[in-house]
Amino acid sequence: HELSLLIGDSLCMTEECVGRGWYRGYSSRCRSKKGIFPVGYVHIRECTDSSTPVGVVYAKEEPITRDVADVLREWGEVWKAFFLRGKDVQKVLAVQAGMLQLIKWRRDILLGS
Repeated sequence: HELSLLIGDSLCMTEECVGRGWYRGYSSRCRSKKGIFPVGYVHIRECTDSSTPVGVVYAKEEPITRDVADVLREWGEVWKAFFLRGKDVQKVLAVQAGMLQLIKWRRDILLGS
């Protein structure tokens, strides 16, 4: 089954489904969350073993990118609430525009540009 992903999630890839465009793996936050995810939805980063007894693997990334991901998760909930209420289109669009800009900045940081 598909593994649902949030911006900034760290995953451990256990298998590449060659020629199919998918990886198999699990969430670093919750190892019981296993599944497949599209190659195009993730950015492969060098990983390090955290030396924990369960062997959780965390992606190396700058603290600022984790902070931006946390903000995007929070704003995603706000955007969803505004969207579901459907009453204030301007708020939906404003939060969406801010999120898109943060996603662009985060991508630029990750790519080093």
